[in-house]
Formats: sequence, C-alpha cells, structure tokens
Amino acid sequence: MESNIHYVASGQFMVAADRQPLILKALLGTCVGVSVYDSVAGMGGLLHILLPEPVSGASDTHPGKYASTGVPAFLKALIEKGAHPDNMRATVAGGALVGPVSEQDMALDIGGRTAEKVHELLKRYNIPVSASETGGFFTCTLELDLNTGKNRICPSGLLRDPEEAFHYTAPSADAIAASVTGLKPIPQVALKILRMVTSEEADFKAIAAEVRKDQVITAQTLRMCNAALYSGRNQVASIDDALILLGQDTLIKSIISSALKTFYRQSDSVYSLCKGGLFHHAMGTAIVADQLAAHTGAAHRATAYTAGLLHDIGMVVLDQHITSACPLFYRGMKKENHRILEVEKRILGVDHCEVGAKLGLKWAFPENLIHAIRHHHRPEDGKAGDKLAYIVHAADLIMSRFQSGVFPESSRGSIADRLAVLGMGPSDFENFIDRLPMDVFSMQPETVLFKKT
Repeated sequence: MESNIHYVASGQFMVAADRQPLILKALLGTCVGVSVYDSVAGMGGLLHILLPEPVSGASDTHPGKYASTGVPAFLKALIEKGAHPDNMRATVAGGALVGPVSEQDMALDIGGRTAEKVHELLKRYNIPVSASETGGFFTCTLELDLNTGKNRICPSGLLRDPEEAFHYTAPSADAIAASVTGLKPIPQVALKILRMVTSEEADFKAIAAEVRKDQVITAQTLRMCNAALYSGRNQVASIDDALILLGQDTLIKSIISSALKTFYRQSDSVYSLCKGGLFHHAMGTAIVADQLAAHTGAAHRATAYTAGLLHDIGMVVLDQHITSACPLFYRGMKKENHRILEVEKRILGVDHCEVGAKLGLKWAFPENLIHAIRHHHRPEDGKAGDKLAYIVHAADLIMSRFQSGVFPESSRGSIADRLAVLGMGPSDFENFIDRLPMDVFSMQPETVLFKKT
C-alpha cells in the first residue's frame, strides 16, 4: 500500500498511535527535526523546532517552537498515546548554517544551538539517538515512515537526477519578451490599488471604491478572508463587513494578496518545490518584510509588505522556459552550489530580478517597488540610503532559512550583515524570529493577517 505524506510545519509536532501507511516529513534548514519511534508499541511522531528556547519573554501558544519546551511536550504526547520511554529511539536532523555566512552568523548559530539543546534534553530523558545529521551548510528533509518505523534524512530540493540526459535549447531574448507580453497580467484595478497603497497618503475610501468596481477581486478577497478567518462561522459578505471586522490595514493587505495569488498560480513547476510554493514564499516574505519595517522603521510598512509580495514576480515568466532545463537548473543550484541568479543567467541569459523589474515598468509600479524587485538579491548594488531592498532581501533570507524545502534557496548571504544595515544586531535577530507569528513558515502564511497580535 502506498503511503501518504504529512508535512509537519515549523513549531509543531504530530504523534500517531499505531502503524499506518503514513510518512511524516519535515523540511529543514536552520530548523531542527526530531523523530521518535517505539518499535514495540508500533507508534511514533515527529517534532519540527525553530529555536533553542524563548528569548523574547512573550508568551507563546506553540511549545513546539522551542527545543526547551517542545521536546518535553512531544515526549509527553508520545507517552500518553502508549509509547514507553525504554523503547523509544530518536533521529535528529537539521540545524544548518544555510548559504555563505559571516563570523556573526557563526556566533549566532541558531540551528547549532537548537540541535545541542535537543541532544541535551534527549539525554536527560534517557532517549537514545539512533541517527543524527545536524549542522553543516545544506538543507535536508527528515522522514519517519509510521508503517515501518524507518527514518530517512536526505538533501532537500533535488527533484530530478541532475545527470540525466536531456535536450535543451536556450530561449532567445524575443521568446522571453513574448512570455512577458503573453503572461496573464495582474488586473488593472489591483495594479491601481497597489500603486495607491504604497503611497503614505493612501485614502482607504478610494481604495475600497476601486475594489467594489471589480467583482472578481472582491470575490477573491472575501474568499481569502472567510477561508483564513472564519472557517465555517458567519461569512463575511461584503468589503464593508470585512472592513468592520478586520480593520483597514489587514483588509488592504488581503486585497493585494488575493490578487497576487492568482498571478503566482501561473508558475507551479521548477521554481516551486510544492504546489503553491511560489505564492506561499512570497506571502511569507511579505509578512516578514512588514514586520522588519515595523521593527526598524526603515520603510513604510505597507510598501515593505507589497515589495515582499512582488519580489519574485519575474520567476513566473522564467518558469515557462526553465522547466525544460530542470536537470541543468538543479545541478547548478545543488551540486555546483551556484547562486540562483548565476544559474538563470547561464541557462536563460537573464535572471528573474531583471525580468521582474521589466514587468514592474510595464505595469507602472512605483519606482521604489521596481528598485526593490531589481535589487532584492544584491541590495548593495542599489541606491545608497534606500533600505527597502535590504528589508526584502533580509525577509527573503529568513524565509529561506526557516521555510526550507518549500522553495529553492534563492537568496544567499549573511543575515547578520544585511540586518546590520537596518540597525539590527545578532541578539535583535533572534528576538525578532521569536516574535514572528508561527504561521509565517507554514503552507498558509496568509492566516497571519487575520490573527490578533
């Protein structure tokens, strides 16, 4: 019987009480995964941890977020389901320093400290560790087969054999330009709203009036609000109802996000390692960028959110051409460890930042958004004093570290160096990560918009 796969999100754990055709899986970068199996009882579970212990002092409803609280809670849940400590065996993976890092990144080493805390706690509870692969510089997956009790740790992201023979002809500049022209665009009303939102003097009444003109955007916005917020309770029936219940800022973000979700759905193959991954990454980056702007004061929050949501729009165009070069793309990304812009340039002659900026010009985005899209991988190449590209770059890096496996590692570099430009030190960074809503790293990051903080 073929096994189903259940992905355990960051900060959560899952325990199953009996053998069944189900594989628990965690996608790990900086995070640490712990699987525990009792071969006598025929049951086990998997825990996906972000941080070694709380640092912000804020209360949190997710014990699985931290090693210090997650491991005890996880083991307690296993025992309550029928496992016995004497029969438990653990496997530990993750805790990587992903990508090129600075001395400050090495000193901070969140993943390494989380892995150490996990091992310390497992030793305290007398749980033997059968296998452990932690640290290093590469992302991985941890799997537990609940039917057999077998664990597997393997590099993430390599979807096809990079050495397989294939025939590939690079697209011409005209072919890529034709793809830009032929792409289903973001609706004009959504573009108008987007331009209005990035103005610090945005008039919400004018924005709401524009939304009401477009039945599709109105329906998409209400659908997102109802799915994320109410889940079967009284439904939000109008933009006016949504405004009352959500507030102006949340509703504006919902309007923009719902419009972009449809656009990103045009790409769901090479760049996205799972269905909807490109949008989920963009949405998470937007939320982190918004939080960075609030924390540092380095940019207008609505602008930072919008820039985060738009930063990878060029991938939607290039995905149409890079699919046929998938083995070459992943060989460059994984085996040769090149940066994504280098791989795109070599294969296609252009990178997604350039194409995204061209889309921004075509659709008359504000100059600061085009600049952020163009320079979100290399913000130091942009205008001096412009912090928006640094915010998006830092948000992209954070998503790459803590939402591993959903999206290929696209941004590399030292988080510490980037955050220093925004006035944040290493201790500020760990505190910032601790305060981020857990759902940012899930497969439904949009639910963060509808939760009270």
